[in-house]
Amino acid sequence: MLEQRDQLASSNLWDHLALILKWKKLFAMIMLITAVIAVIVAYTLKEWYYSDAQIMPPPQQMLSLMGGLLPSLDMGLLGQMGGMTSETRLIAAILESRRLQDMVIDEFGWMEKFHFKYREGAYKHFLKNVIWESTEAGTIYLRVNDTDRKRVAEIVNFILHHLTIEYTSITAAQAGSQRQFISARVDSIEANLRRTEQRFLEFQQETGIIAGEEQMAATVRALSNIQSELILAEVQAEVLEKTMPASSSMVIQARAQAEALRKHLEDMKHTADDKDRSIIIGLDEAPEAGVAYLRLLRELEIQQKVLEVIMPLYEQSKIFENEDAGMLYILDRGEVPEKKYKPKRAFLILAILVLGFILTYLYVLFIEWYNRLQQVDQEQYAIVRKVLVGLKPKNLLSFKE
Repeated sequence: MLEQRDQLASSNLWDHLALILKWKKLFAMIMLITAVIAVIVAYTLKEWYYSDAQIMPPPQQMLSLMGGLLPSLDMGLLGQMGGMTSETRLIAAILESRRLQDMVIDEFGWMEKFHFKYREGAYKHFLKNVIWESTEAGTIYLRVNDTDRKRVAEIVNFILHHLTIEYTSITAAQAGSQRQFISARVDSIEANLRRTEQRFLEFQQETGIIAGEEQMAATVRALSNIQSELILAEVQAEVLEKTMPASSSMVIQARAQAEALRKHLEDMKHTADDKDRSIIIGLDEAPEAGVAYLRLLRELEIQQKVLEVIMPLYEQSKIFENEDAGMLYILDRGEVPEKKYKPKRAFLILAILVLGFILTYLYVLFIEWYNRLQQVDQEQYAIVRKVLVGLKPKNLLSFKE
């Protein structure tokens, strides 16, 4: 009994070949039926075709413009995220938009052709068969699958057409918004610049300061000269007083000259004469006037520099809005495919034949094992037979004990 069980459990290649030869009629019949079914299935399945296209987004003109002028700013959503540029993300958003899906579904009658009861099924069909991806070269690869070779090319080109329209419309609107914003900033900066220039002019007219640093230097030089002349005049007067009578005209003249120089020096320390106002600044005015001059000059220079930076940006935004700068570059359009891409009939027939052979062989193994089990182990055989009887459809669906 144990030897028979061991023979039942172990087998080699020759045993398998012998088993196939023993059941060769069954194998031949099953494989013939399987082959007929495989051919029927392979040639009744719908043929699927695909057509593809390649799109190049336009250069990142507005992004490079802003980034070039303001390199230290974080561009946020305008920057590159996840390896995709803002242009690529915009194209992806349009391709996956419900608006484009509805246009394709309605234009090519997918609801009727594919017998969709609800529109949700058509949306799933779109997402499954309209495929896009961003390539390493920066282009967008678009592929559409369909059961009609002519229609699949029409779908691709229809999508390209409306994608270009939507993309151009959106980018033009964005450029218009940026132009309006920049235009408002230009107007504001120009108004501030005009006000600053007017204040600077009024300050110059009131103080006489035209070139602050040069005038300050002129004031110091003038004071130094007068101070030197005053010291010489005082020395000369003291010498004359000691050597000549006090009533002498030379002594009186020397004293008068020294007094005049002293008075002129005192006046210069406070406010410069009107005739010297364009050159000399009074020392009592110098600190406050100098600071005010520098502040106005700094504000004027800042406004001018900001205007110099923003004016090219404004001009380029107008060009970007008015020209077709936002147009997509279609590198490859959809073409009618020459051959289907599925089903692979030869592969499908072969796969069905292999599956049929495997199932037939498993059935034969089970029958052989079942028959041998009856001879070597009646108890186990009874259990298996009971299970098989219970698996019959009429018994399986019966709930009687």
